[in-house]
Amino acid sequence: MAYQTKEIPTIIESHQKEVDIHVVLAGEERIKLFGREDVIVTTPYDAEKDCQFYKAVNPPVIDLHLTPKNMAVLFPQDIHQPQFIAETKSQTIKKVVVKVKEFVFGEH
Repeated sequence: MAYQTKEIPTIIESHQKEVDIHVVLAGEERIKLFGREDVIVTTPYDAEKDCQFYKAVNPPVIDLHLTPKNMAVLFPQDIHQPQFIAETKSQTIKKVVVKVKEFVFGEH
């Protein structure tokens, strides 16, 4: 996938059955993570799409900086907001998100 990073992305999401592995191939982005108490549900969980959407009510608790030299592994408890500008300006990034069924990882 390819997209422009944003100053304030609108998508905050989590999954229940799958682990997301985010790998940036070109460019840089930030992904922000929220605690459950830092968001409110805007779209209830959709089991078919394995996705639930949120709105932030508090600042994120973690800010990840992704480049082609690292990756992020996001488990179902990780409420995440991708697509943030990494440095000072928006850029087009190329990224792969691999979805792995959570049971593959066992207890975590």
